[in-house]
Amino acid sequence: MDFQDYSWVDIADCHIKEGIVGATFMMKTTRNFTNMMDYLPKNQARKLYQFAQEVEERMRGVRREKNLETLRASAGGVTVNNATPIITQPQQFQQEKKTLLIENEDPFELLQKLKGLKENGIISPEEFEEKKNEILSRV
Repeated sequence: MDFQDYSWVDIADCHIKEGIVGATFMMKTTRNFTNMMDYLPKNQARKLYQFAQEVEERMRGVRREKNLETLRASAGGVTVNNATPIITQPQQFQQEKKTLLIENEDPFELLQKLKGLKENGIISPEEFEEKKNEILSRV
């Protein structure tokens, strides 16, 4: 008998072929080398095939990750260009200040919101006074 060892990472595909007396287990490596085992009992061949399929799935993921790492390493430095706009706090608060001036909202609620903005340093005291006078003129 001639024995050959293979690492599961190198196994690309496995097949089983059942005959009348026994079964044949065939496997193919990632380097396109094919090997087979003849005259296996059907029950044992089925168990071997089932186990080989489970390991084969796991090893596909391992090989995929290894290939990605190799590609990343060969690419060298990578520059990512993110085209999504970043909303800065001043823009957000500008929008919030605009929404405070909704005509049908309660003026006292608006004044409380303005006070909160002033206390948090989002608007200046001058802006606060200006908006306060504008709201009070509508009352």
